[in-house]
Amino acid sequence: MSHLFGHEGENSLLSYLISEGLALELSSGCDHELWSFSTFSVDITLTKKGLENYDKVIEAVFQYAQRIKEAGPQEFIFKECKDLGLMQFEFQDKGNGVSSCISYSTRMQIFDKDNVANINRSKYVIDEFNPE
Repeated sequence: MSHLFGHEGENSLLSYLISEGLALELSSGCDHELWSFSTFSVDITLTKKGLENYDKVIEAVFQYAQRIKEAGPQEFIFKECKDLGLMQFEFQDKGNGVSSCISYSTRMQIFDKDNVANINRSKYVIDEFNPE
């Protein structure tokens, strides 16, 4: 969802909002606090016109979400995300040792002993398209 909402190209939510003079930039993302609790946010930097017409911006966000829902999972989007993930994995920075350790120990809980070798790659790449 973050990939779709954050898209900045033609026919994106941001391109529509910019064309209407309502927004300057948009970012989206998710956070997982607990195993059963996640948040998703869409942050939009509004223009003066956008601030005056914030209800139109909110309506556009929810209409975009509805279109995504109606279209359902698309394999070409999965492939695009997979390719981006592979590039992020291959060219990632070394990072901080403590942060890496915390990240690995958190993710280790979802791997069994036969699949733990995939822990490094799992943060970046999903290998199988499953529309369900």
